[in-house]
Amino acid sequence: MSMHRLLFLGFLIIAGAVAGSATRTVFTYLPHGNQPAYTIVWQVTEYDATGKATPLYTETRSVFSNGNWHSVRQHIDGNRHETFAEAGRGVFMKRGQKLHYLSAHKVPPMRKGEGFLNSPNYIRTETVLGQLAIVVKPENDPDGRFEIFFAPSLNNEIKTVSHGEVTMVKEPVSLVFGEPDTEVFRTFKGLPVDYNSFHSLHGSPQK
Repeated sequence: MSMHRLLFLGFLIIAGAVAGSATRTVFTYLPHGNQPAYTIVWQVTEYDATGKATPLYTETRSVFSNGNWHSVRQHIDGNRHETFAEAGRGVFMKRGQKLHYLSAHKVPPMRKGEGFLNSPNYIRTETVLGQLAIVVKPENDPDGRFEIFFAPSLNNEIKTVSHGEVTMVKEPVSLVFGEPDTEVFRTFKGLPVDYNSFHSLHGSPQK
C-alpha cells in the first residue's frame, strides 16, 4: 500500500474531527439536541494519473439521533471492518469476539455552515447527492491536498477528496434519512473490551 493511500485512509478516520477543529471559529454552535439520523453508503476509489479507477472499499454508516453510529467497511479483498460509537462510552472496533477501544466519543454540537463562506479555509459550495456541501480544507494543509465536504443537513462530512500522486475519493452513493435499526449493534453486545492498543499509543483511555 502506498504512503499516499495510508495517509488518505488515516485522513478518512479523522476527517470529521479535522473539519470541526480546523474551522471551529466559523461554526455557529447551537444547543445540544437531536442529531440528524440517516444511513449513508460511501464508495472509496483511487484514481491514477491517467484517470483509471481502482475501487478500494465501501462503507455503510448508520447514524442515530442520539449521536451514536455504526459503520461497516467492506474491502475489495474481502476484509471487513466493523466499528461503532456510543456517546460517553467511546469508539470501538470489533476484532473477532473482542472490542478494541479507539477513542472517546461525545455527541457533537449542531453546527451551521454559514460561517465557512467567509473563512480562509473555504473553497467552494457544491451539491452532493442532493445535499448542500460546503467544501473546506484543513488549516494545517497549506498545499490544499485534502478537501472536506461538510453537509449541514448531516452535521458531518458527506464526501472527502485527497490529491497527490493519486486522487482518492470517498463518494456517497446512497443516503436515506430516518432512524436506523438498532439491530446493527447486536453483534457488539456483551463482548469484552481491550484497551491495550489505546494504552500503548495514548496512555490511559479518555473519559
